[in-house]
Amino acid sequence: MKSIIYIAFIVFTTIGVYAQDNNETEMAESSKALATKISQELNFDDNETLYLYRAIYSIEKTRHRAEEQLSDNPEQLSATNQKIKKTFHKMLAAKFSESEIASIKQLVGKAE
Repeated sequence: MKSIIYIAFIVFTTIGVYAQDNNETEMAESSKALATKISQELNFDDNETLYLYRAIYSIEKTRHRAEEQLSDNPEQLSATNQKIKKTFHKMLAAKFSESEIASIKQLVGKAE
């Protein structure tokens, strides 16, 4: 009986880890596709494309975690989303001009 419980625990743990890993892979792929599309439209070089990908992925991952943790508190989720937007702007400001940031935000908004 104990062996069945151990096997069931391992199976369910493995399924949970796989589902989480699969979700992050999908998020990374969609972030990369979006960064590539934006970079092509705005003629960014490879370094700028990589930076944009990392910024988009980081923000999407943070937003996803916030939605999971704060789904029962819409006011706090809204405040957290505002902080995430400000953080995204700061990340972009480190590498891009204000006109490029405006274009990036517009294109990211269309994708959402």
